[in-house]
Amino acid sequence: MFCSQICMQLLGNMMMPKE
Repeated sequence: MFCSQICMQLLGNMMMPKE
């Protein structure tokens, strides 16, 4: 399982989308 930086970045993009 390598859900460390990838998941964090994905979550950050989903939670705080750069508009």
